[in-house]
Amino acid sequence: MKKRDLLLVFLILPVLVMCPSSRGDDAARIHFIVGSVDIFSAGKKVQPLIGGVLGKNDVVETAQKSSCDLLFADMMLVRIGEKTKAVVGSLKEALDSSLNLSKGKIMLIFTRLGKDSVLRVKGTTVTIAVRGTVFSLSADENRSAVSVLDGKVEMEIRDNARVKKVEVETGFLAELTRELIDDVLSGKKEVPVRKLSVAEKRILLDELSDIQRDSVVSLPPSVRPAFDDEIAKVMKHESAEQKKLREEEAALRRTLDARRKAEFEALKKKEEEERLKKEAEEAARKKKEAEDAEKKRLEEARRAAAKKAAQQKQKADRSTDTSGN
Repeated sequence: MKKRDLLLVFLILPVLVMCPSSRGDDAARIHFIVGSVDIFSAGKKVQPLIGGVLGKNDVVETAQKSSCDLLFADMMLVRIGEKTKAVVGSLKEALDSSLNLSKGKIMLIFTRLGKDSVLRVKGTTVTIAVRGTVFSLSADENRSAVSVLDGKVEMEIRDNARVKKVEVETGFLAELTRELIDDVLSGKKEVPVRKLSVAEKRILLDELSDIQRDSVVSLPPSVRPAFDDEIAKVMKHESAEQKKLREEEAALRRTLDARRKAEFEALKKKEEEERLKKEAEEAARKKKEAEDAEKKRLEEARRAAAKKAAQQKQKADRSTDTSGN
């Protein structure tokens, strides 16, 4: 498959400008959701729905252990990872597109793009021209980092008239912090580019596998094969030993997650049992208190009646004695 050039732009300041959404431009559709995901359109919170259309400048925010997959025009699948804030744009033939990454992490899988299509992803420190199909991007207020799983990227650092370009190939990671910008542009330092470690690559491949298992499998039949092919192309570079190790670690993580979930459920059950036990004990205590109070009341009433009867008897006896005399 012929690869198209893509352009990703990172702004120097990660400022999100809220503008009214244009639902008609069909920027992206929500394809898959895990956990807690918030969608804001024209500054108002809206309900995230599978198949829902996101308009230009709509904001997606994910919580911890949450994610949201967006499908752009059946050409690009974007996983917005946990604790991430992004603003979506549009993707159409002969039009620019955008994805503003303010914080967090995204992974992008491309299949095809129109000849004149351009992708602009806004982050914090650099501009990136991408000649690839699968890569991960992370950003916060002080740094931006791109990890390339397939293809090449060209990082462009720009400050007014000063420009610096750095190429990052498949299997490499490049990271630029705000503190390095001046030194890089003045030629004093280079943008740190290094090979992805085995552990880093394994994590990225796990994420890609998760996307395929969770999201790609439910794509329409007319769309899915292209994404399967792109993912397979990335996965084939993994050695059998690396694949085995990654799958074993993934299985171990799933086991640990299941164990933690079971422990959590057991703890919740125990807490519920203790709560019910305390409620039962409290109910029994209140019942006993009520019974004791009733017994005390009856006893006091009995004593009062006996006392009154005794008084009446004494009065009657005195009356008899008086009449007899």
